[in-house]
Formats: sequence, C-alpha cells, structure tokens
Amino acid sequence: MDVILLYDVFHEIENKDQILNELHKILCDNGVLSFSDHHLEEKEITDAVMKGGYFKLVKKGKKTYTFKKNHTSQEGNIPNARMDDA
Repeated sequence: MDVILLYDVFHEIENKDQILNELHKILCDNGVLSFSDHHLEEKEITDAVMKGGYFKLVKKGKKTYTFKKNHTSQEGNIPNARMDDA
C-alpha cells in the first residue's frame, strides 16, 4: 500500500500497538500514514503513533498528521520484519 488513511477511529482501538505494527508491515517503503482523530490531543497522537518506532512525523496540518514509514525501530531493528521485507 502506498497510503493508509486512519481517520477518527484510533481512539476506539484497544490494541493500538498491534494495529500500528500491521500497518507498518503492509505499507510500502515510501508509504504514508495519514492520520486524524478529533478525540485525541496532538501529544496523544504523536506519542501513540511514534511509540514503537514504526512511523515518523513528516507533516502536521490543521487536523491531519502525515507519518512516513520508519525503516528502523528505536532499537535499530526493523520491527517484526518478515523475510520478504529483506
């Protein structure tokens, strides 16, 4: 996938880390996660999405955040890498 739109649902998701991990897996190397959730504050959004090192913030709009796929986690490894990702 080139682009994933995650709009106004993140606050309802219980297993946020698992969802972000799966989105990271299916997003192409230069892929974009476009995110908006009016139920959350900016810090809640950026902390949650960047927590596992899967994504980095590249642009903040008025209501929408644009994240790019991060190729390495905070530990320097590709998070939950699959063999076909190598």
